[in-house]
Amino acid sequence: MKKKDIKEKGTSKSLEKEYFRPASLPKMAQVRPRKMLMKSLRHVIMKRRNLEGEKRRRFCWGQMRSIRQDLVVQGLGGRFAALCYALHFMMCVEDGDVAGLKVCLAKLKGLPGHGRSPDIIACRIILLAFTGTVFDIDAELVTCSRKTLKHPSLRHALSVLRAVTTKSLSSLIALFPSSPILSRKLLRLFTPSFLESSYGSLLQSYRPTLPVDYLSSLLCDLRIPSSLDDFLEKMQSVKTLDNQAIDTKSSYQGYLKVIQKRNT
Repeated sequence: MKKKDIKEKGTSKSLEKEYFRPASLPKMAQVRPRKMLMKSLRHVIMKRRNLEGEKRRRFCWGQMRSIRQDLVVQGLGGRFAALCYALHFMMCVEDGDVAGLKVCLAKLKGLPGHGRSPDIIACRIILLAFTGTVFDIDAELVTCSRKTLKHPSLRHALSVLRAVTTKSLSSLIALFPSSPILSRKLLRLFTPSFLESSYGSLLQSYRPTLPVDYLSSLLCDLRIPSSLDDFLEKMQSVKTLDNQAIDTKSSYQGYLKVIQKRNT
């Protein structure tokens, strides 16, 4: 891709444009200029309000990718590009699109403004706490200044990191009330899988039975929408005859089968 091509400006006036992977650099007549991209961004935000579920997710994912593509083709970066990725990230969080939010957070890291805001950095740390490695987390933290690390959002994210690392359900539950709005939405995406991964330790800690009421309160405190019966069925757990507790020995065997099936 030549430098002079990157500096060319698009001339398209389309509010919506389907995303596609071009085999070569697209014609400028098919690319929207910066002012048109700003209008398209507002259009996506407004139209999103009238859509629901998978239809909303697919529409926003396609339109936001096409906006980002037009930015790249014209070499447009800076704060406007950061705003586009930040808004797309927030959409992905609300829609439960983990793959999409990972892409957006990765791109935001190299952009100014929104890309380096404490709230976005905090979300990146929370994401890495659930899905990353120690190396990834260290690489993220080393780029933060002392001032940034003292920001409330970062302090909360580091507390989440400690809770996840130690598999402490009680610590994670205690962090929900003080969660910044964006971090709280992100947490809700990962708490179901976190509870499932910690469930084995929970079963081993309570012998011979685990009170049903306690597990039900965990689901509530962790803001997990699934019902207790759905969770128990998913984890192949067995209740006692009076339905007031969970037989932890039998349920742990079911848990191991679930984990083994996932790993194959």
